[in-house]
Amino acid sequence: ICADLEVQFFEYANMSNHLDDVTYNYQLWDNDIYTKIVLGVAEEQMFEAAAKADSSRMMSYMVKDMGLTEIKEGTYTCLVFAPYPEEEMKPIVGHLKLLK
Repeated sequence: ICADLEVQFFEYANMSNHLDDVTYNYQLWDNDIYTKIVLGVAEEQMFEAAAKADSSRMMSYMVKDMGLTEIKEGTYTCLVFAPYPEEEMKPIVGHLKLLK
């Protein structure tokens, strides 16, 4: 989640909900159970992770806000990945911190 946006805390809950919508609508997860980890990143870090995922041919999706609350329409707010083993994710997001 893009944590450098100046928003009220409830917006992070909304962004997290967007991630669930993406995984359901695009069926990134099958019917198994997976761990979800939410990282708080700067916008630049989010784009870097998306580029690394793309070059590694990993399935990911960038969420663009519709601007219905306090975030400007068209702002990229989240990056969601399909489930991958930890050893595949570490080179892409292992250096990033949990959202706090």
